[in-house]
Amino acid sequence: MQMFKRGIGIVAIFIMILCLGGCRMSANYTNNTETKDQNVVLTDQQKEILTKEELPLDYSQLTGKQKIYLSMADYMLTYVNEKYAPYGVHFTYIAYHHPELLDKEARILIVPDGYDPEIDTVEVSKKDGNYEDDYLDFAVRIEFEKLLNKHFAEFLPEEQFRVYVSSLDVGDVKTEELTKLNEDFLMQHTISRIGAYILISDEICKTDDELMKFTTEFFTWMKENKFYGGPWVEVCRNERFTSSEHKDFSEVREGRIAFALGTVRKGQEFDIEIRGSVEQGGK
Repeated sequence: MQMFKRGIGIVAIFIMILCLGGCRMSANYTNNTETKDQNVVLTDQQKEILTKEELPLDYSQLTGKQKIYLSMADYMLTYVNEKYAPYGVHFTYIAYHHPELLDKEARILIVPDGYDPEIDTVEVSKKDGNYEDDYLDFAVRIEFEKLLNKHFAEFLPEEQFRVYVSSLDVGDVKTEELTKLNEDFLMQHTISRIGAYILISDEICKTDDELMKFTTEFFTWMKENKFYGGPWVEVCRNERFTSSEHKDFSEVREGRIAFALGTVRKGQEFDIEIRGSVEQGGK
């Protein structure tokens, strides 16, 4: 019986030693981790990301998930900036998309320097260990936007129209072709799936008939140049174009009265539909 009690005592002491040792090891590990976190020096880019996400600039105050998000966003932003640096393009961080349970793809939204972060965004993603971005699509879209601006500037006052191209398809464009993106490049390609918004002043189109005529001429020009898609032509109040308070595209568009829409397709006639009424002020 005494031997049995003695055995229990030895086991209890052994367990207590293990527990104390484990506690000391856990405490040491925690202290070491905290010390390492406090010694982390964030780069300007990492601070930029944390600031946009409204997170602490002290690395030790971040949660485990936040540290992972920071690392992934930092790598993706570095990847895209290094990729396009030879072409003189630099990007600024906007936001991070946290992967959902069934979505394994992490993404960040960025904007090329000099562009509107509200509408001119580029997406970078990481899936299965590979990075991808849609900057080439963006670059082609911007070049087409310039072409449309040039076209309308030939017969409209520049202060009475705005152009925004939201999407298009010009086929595969390689990174090295960035230096070749210009009007000639676009004219030599068939461009499809064009999504665009053409805002014009109600001083240009004062009636529904004038809006129909303007849109018909625009669609005809598109078809002649093998530009296919469904742009919208929107008549907005002239004060939105002239007011210094409404400089952004979205603010001008808030003054929309009426709009014309339709689709330009290869080998087909296009139908144009007008919604709203220019004469009735949008009613």
